[in-house]
Amino acid sequence: MVFEDPVAEATGPLWYRLALIATNGTRTVVGPVLAQGYAGHVKRLTLELASNPARGEARLAIKVPRSGEAIVRIYDVRGHLVRELLHGMVRSDESAILHWDGRDGDGAPVASGVYTVLLNAAGSTCAQKIAFVK
Repeated sequence: MVFEDPVAEATGPLWYRLALIATNGTRTVVGPVLAQGYAGHVKRLTLELASNPARGEARLAIKVPRSGEAIVRIYDVRGHLVRELLHGMVRSDESAILHWDGRDGDGAPVASGVYTVLLNAAGSTCAQKIAFVK
């Protein structure tokens, strides 16, 4: 079972009393229950670049404050979409590691230059500039 509390502060142990409701309507209260894994919870979107400038391949790590859909796109300096690296579900309890091979959405190699990596998730946006060198 997974329970996610979007307003909890990760300042120490978190204890919960849970109400379990069966399909027949029977209610059972359990607890207090100590929440596990709260220490790694992030409060905001993060987008980290492993190396900048990137040579040949770029490695990115993203963290989100709550599990849900995330979109990672790369844009050129003119604001044109180069490639969508991710459009899917991301969990809040782990980093998602992405790799960009320096190719556009059609598989063609991109030119050396500066690109913007844009992360949209959890109702927020985070951006980083990356220099890609062949």
